Amino acid sequence: MRISRTYDRDRLLGSTQRRTLVRFLIIASAVVAAVVTIGSINAARSLRDTYGHRVEVWVARSDLPVGHVLTNDDIDRRELPAALIPAGLAPDPATRTVIEPIVTGEPILDRRLSGSTVAGIDALIGSGSRAITIERDPTTPPVEPGDRVDLYAPAVRGGVVRVARRARVLAVDDRAITVAITENETPAATGASLEKILSVVLIGSG
Repeated sequence: MRISRTYDRDRLLGSTQRRTLVRFLIIASAVVAAVVTIGSINAARSLRDTYGHRVEVWVARSDLPVGHVLTNDDIDRRELPAALIPAGLAPDPATRTVIEPIVTGEPILDRRLSGSTVAGIDALIGSGSRAITIERDPTTPPVEPGDRVDLYAPAVRGGVVRVARRARVLAVDDRAITVAITENETPAATGASLEKILSVVLIGSG
């Protein structure tokens, strides 16, 4: 009987210790969670102080190419720090046409979209601009819609002269490229294109 009591006492002690250990783990977990929560709150406050409050903006769900007409499936609402949001957000981008490439997660800016709901090439030509098609040749650089190019033609007294500056590429196929130029650039660029003496130079985005 004495041995049995000793065994029961030891078993009871072990059970009590385990319960104590479990309670300790629960309390410790709660304390850790509280510390993490407080740390997260402090971190959030620090980020808010640094970057300002968060606002909802339209962002692209995937890469959007030039000429694509936006639908609700292409865009999503997302909260971003106000200090990191560029100026000129598009308030209602659906049904508008992309005129400059937009990457996944990028806020939708008004300047990257057409000014109306017109689709196709017409949507890509801004006010006061004209579209001109240029035949491709071995010297034509590889370009994509949305790229910017300068157009050059031979000068009367030798050398070359720039007849169009930072023209936006609207469409590309195996035989030709179509670019948007200003109304003032149209006569010289069109003449050089018809004579097939127009050179295309790809430029940076800066």
